[in-house]
Amino acid sequence: MAVHPPNKEMLCDECEMNMMTMTINCHNPLCPNNECNKHKPSKEPPPELTNWDIRFLTMAKHIGLWSKDPSSKCGAIISRNKVMISSGFNGFPANTDDYPEIYEDRERKYLRVIHAEINAILYAKCDLTGCTLYCTLPPCCQCTAAIIQSGISKVIYNSPDQSFIDRWKDHIHESKRMFSEAGVVIVEY
Repeated sequence: MAVHPPNKEMLCDECEMNMMTMTINCHNPLCPNNECNKHKPSKEPPPELTNWDIRFLTMAKHIGLWSKDPSSKCGAIISRNKVMISSGFNGFPANTDDYPEIYEDRERKYLRVIHAEINAILYAKCDLTGCTLYCTLPPCCQCTAAIIQSGISKVIYNSPDQSFIDRWKDHIHESKRMFSEAGVVIVEY
């Protein structure tokens, strides 16, 4: 159970407001008030993860190492019934320049980069309805929209560190809202 400062605009149906302490208690992992991801993950996988889930998360991390981006090595795997459908890592479009100096120019890099999740979706070349996407970090809002539109029904990602959460908090919260609204299951490991 997570305890949060009250934010009445972001309450889900399961939030409980304690008027004495002015805190919110919530048991819903998809609630935008639920910031349990700030806690360190246990060394044991949560009960909802299978050995295959762990394998695909490990594979996503390995695929992420292929990225030429020195500041971010993100990878993604899409699977269906224990079979890998596609993979992707963050990088520039095929057949475009990918010199180190472009990656070092942060503004220019952001104009060109395709996130791992989008690359995995684009390279799949098949219907992704009901698939699971594994990624090394929580998806941003644009990747979340593409994941939802592609029909992927479950997203499993590694728990980010606190600096990532601080930088991308708005994206993390909005993505969780969008996934919840669309009925996409998310699991943070």
